[in-house]
Amino acid sequence: MENIKTQILGYISLEKKQAVESLVDKVISFYKENIELELTESSISYFERAKERVNAEQATPKGKITLSSTMNTEEALVHELLHLYMPIHHGIYTLGFDIKDKGTYDLSAITQNLIEHDIFLKDYLNFGYSIDRFLTPDNKRDDYETKIRSGIANDLFWMHEYFRIFITKRHVPKHKIAEWDKRMNIMRVHALKMYPNITDKFSLIRNWIKSEDFHKSDSLFKEIKSLFKIFGIYPPTQILTHDKNYLLNIVRP
Repeated sequence: MENIKTQILGYISLEKKQAVESLVDKVISFYKENIELELTESSISYFERAKERVNAEQATPKGKITLSSTMNTEEALVHELLHLYMPIHHGIYTLGFDIKDKGTYDLSAITQNLIEHDIFLKDYLNFGYSIDRFLTPDNKRDDYETKIRSGIANDLFWMHEYFRIFITKRHVPKHKIAEWDKRMNIMRVHALKMYPNITDKFSLIRNWIKSEDFHKSDSLFKEIKSLFKIFGIYPPTQILTHDKNYLLNIVRP
């Protein structure tokens, strides 16, 4: 098998290789041999943070990047590497709950992904990459009418949509902000028809994001719990984190 570091750096341009190499070294030191890079012809790149159990209480981290060979390959690779690096930065590998509910797990995964974008965007830009290629182009139309008819557009749906749009607007280039403002306005019209008082929740979410308190590693779990309280859903109660040997353990902060 090709050396994973050589494989990764083979997609990095010469002028950025030295800066990105330190990130690659940190990621490899964390996941060790349990890191994989796979190419896809899809325009979508994504990461996976899995685990391999060592004993009843501990596991080793497993990281995988599925990398688009057709859409901003270098930028996407660095973006996904930063996701794999995040547990080293803030100590949260995954969130855990005392309840078993797929909807809560799915929402928490999307929320954590968006939060991590906000945390590592500065690092991405400091490597010399453009914000124009930070995210995969999103050309999907927000089909709220269908969601309303299907009954899934409850107050939690609209609060999370507000969160998604408001935080994502911070991650796009200036020439696309008007487009995201338009999406926000369309979303608000639909939400307010169903929940006229939801603007109070929107204000709380906006203030939560703008405070950037979740950027502080020692405050992240507490801040995520406070965000879930705003959403009105059961908050995470535990995290999968790592010890000094990079073994994963469940902790109740």
